[in-house]
Amino acid sequence: MNGTWMGTIDGTNKGSISLMLSEQAGRLSGLILVNDIKFQPVSAKVEVTVSRDGKTLTGRTFEFQPAIEGNPTRGTISAEILENGLELRGEWKTDIGTQGAFVAFKRVEDSKPPAPTAFISKPANLPPCRLGVNELAGLLSLMMKDIAPDVQPAFTVNYRGSTYFKTSIKAFTEDRALPRKMNG
Repeated sequence: MNGTWMGTIDGTNKGSISLMLSEQAGRLSGLILVNDIKFQPVSAKVEVTVSRDGKTLTGRTFEFQPAIEGNPTRGTISAEILENGLELRGEWKTDIGTQGAFVAFKRVEDSKPPAPTAFISKPANLPPCRLGVNELAGLLSLMMKDIAPDVQPAFTVNYRGSTYFKTSIKAFTEDRALPRKMNG
């Protein structure tokens, strides 16, 4: 479970998440960053426990930042561990009544040291149009042009009520489950 997990949240809040976990003295803990599409980004400390059979994860979130009125102070998460430990699908809830679902995928580390984790958000709301998957890939490439080449991208595309999350442009072009044309 150690490592960086990237994904999306849905429910009362929508956006992208990054979860960094490390094990110390037999305990898994770390930091979760939430980049909401409507509100300012928040972070929180997280402590999690994995079930003995390795199929589920439960945890708590606390010390939310920024600590301002309207932000949560604590919350819970629970998830199924899928795809040989590379995917989390579950639910989240906070003490201010916000709740929903989330999905996160483990970042597969390569031989290079990881870049410092940070959110670079470039929202792009398109007017009504028709885009092919390759045209969407071109648009995403343009959005990446000012970002260092060693940064691990995470793209979230919302289309007709469905959210598509990919960690590379190539993943969009090769995913046959996506519609070949997207009408906006």
